[in-house]
Amino acid sequence: MKHSISQSTIEFLKSLEGKVEEEMVDYTVYKDELDRIIHKQNLLIQNLFMDKSLDLMLIVLNNKKVIKRRISDFKELEKASITELMEFKSDGEGIHWATLDYDLSLKGFLEYELIFVDKSL
Repeated sequence: MKHSISQSTIEFLKSLEGKVEEEMVDYTVYKDELDRIIHKQNLLIQNLFMDKSLDLMLIVLNNKKVIKRRISDFKELEKASITELMEFKSDGEGIHWATLDYDLSLKGFLEYELIFVDKSL
């Protein structure tokens, strides 16, 4: 007995070709939805500005958004001199202070924003 499939079903199945594999890769490569968003939108840390006297850290993203954090939120950074604070490297996904042996990540900044988005500094 020959099974018949409607033309609309065949077209629907063809439209799914390749998409299922893409979605499967997303779910296996990225740990959570935030990782997927960072990857799909190509979010990166573009620059970092710090003002210790104002207790202010500004994280500038490549999508022109700015995240504000207090330096004092990070005890290791709060104790550091301004010279130590300015000796950082960023790969776009995070910030590393070699002399302080301390790291902060883009994902961590975004998680904080999601939780405390309306909280004032």
